[in-house]
Amino acid sequence: MLAALQPAAAARTKARSTLPPPMVMDLRTGATEAAPPPPEGAPPQDRPVVELPAALERLAVGFPAGASATPYIGYRGDLVAVVANGCFRRPTVTSAVVRLGGLELLLAQTHLDERSPLAREWALWGVRNMAEGSEEVQARIAGLELQTTVETPELQQLGLRLELDKATGKMKVTKTEEAEEVLRRGAPPPPPPQ
Repeated sequence: MLAALQPAAAARTKARSTLPPPMVMDLRTGATEAAPPPPEGAPPQDRPVVELPAALERLAVGFPAGASATPYIGYRGDLVAVVANGCFRRPTVTSAVVRLGGLELLLAQTHLDERSPLAREWALWGVRNMAEGSEEVQARIAGLELQTTVETPELQQLGLRLELDKATGKMKVTKTEEAEEVLRRGAPPPPPPQ
């Protein structure tokens, strides 16, 4: 995959060298000026830079930069809740969210996460709200196909594995070889995890 991206990166780098210098816009006054050069070793900027007003800049200090870092437990769930509630019986909002890729985003949030325990519930509520009265959303969901299965530690401890039946596109639960061997010997299965 990386090799496939390298020609695109080379084209972007070549295009950057022909771009005019980046500009900075002050949101308070609307004035623009040339941006200062990036720090040594930083990648060159190919997008305009916007300076935040002082009040917003103060609020942004300390905001987590990493994808795994969140300001508080439940942060991702709160963000998903905004989208989910915004789509409740609002077809224009729903169509805008679908157009921007929000349906797939909500479907991707339907996993359990200890840092955001209610995100899954909000995502399910959001998908329900988007599908209500929208045949486009219903058709897109109906057109989804199962691609692969995921092995979880919980299933492995129980001696089970998920398999994808390519003919029907459905999952089936099977016992692992270790579990089959235990059953043949007559030994009791391992106790479930606590």
